[in-house]
Amino acid sequence: MLNGRFVDDDIRFIYDNLKPTQAKIKINLGLDVDRKDMPRYFNLSFSNTIKTSLDIEIDNFQVNTYSNQTFVKNGTSSLTVTINTDYFYWRNLYLNDKKLYRVEKQRIADEVIHVLDSKFRNVDNHIEVIDVATPVTFERYTNNYKGATLGWEKEEHSFINEKKIRKELPNLDNFFMVGHWTLVGGGLPSVMLQARNLAQLICAKDKKVFSALIS
Repeated sequence: MLNGRFVDDDIRFIYDNLKPTQAKIKINLGLDVDRKDMPRYFNLSFSNTIKTSLDIEIDNFQVNTYSNQTFVKNGTSSLTVTINTDYFYWRNLYLNDKKLYRVEKQRIADEVIHVLDSKFRNVDNHIEVIDVATPVTFERYTNNYKGATLGWEKEEHSFINEKKIRKELPNLDNFFMVGHWTLVGGGLPSVMLQARNLAQLICAKDKKVFSALIS
């Protein structure tokens, strides 16, 4: 947005050396049955691996189960499965072979459904809606760098250099930023905390007392 006019060596180091969070695929399933019998959130391991890119095979994935009426209508449920993959694999398919891109999305969804059905039964025959989001999907809808959903990857190298990540830019007065890319790990709750902490810093600069109202 600022055409690179306000960067320094630390900022260049961050974007040249830190890794974005592992690219993800999300398989979202809408079921016409209430699955309160399934855990709210769990990691599911299985023996037959699922290939999610040329170099990545997984033997487990995370599942979120929604059966509360706040999220879905009465008598139904929603399952969200999150699996690791490679951004460049899906980017290449999207740009060069849309047909294979769609085929691969369906294949992975079918294999995930098979795993869920074998573990919990009565999943496949109750599915009304299937939606698959790849790293390219996240990139298209949110413009997140390489489709990363949580900013920088949580690894030792990133934490060691986290002090190079700042909420201000050199030689740009009265500009502040928070978000997935201004800390290691990201996530909406941590971004909200960053915003609160930033408000405290701005108050300190202006010699004002920070106070928060709870409504």
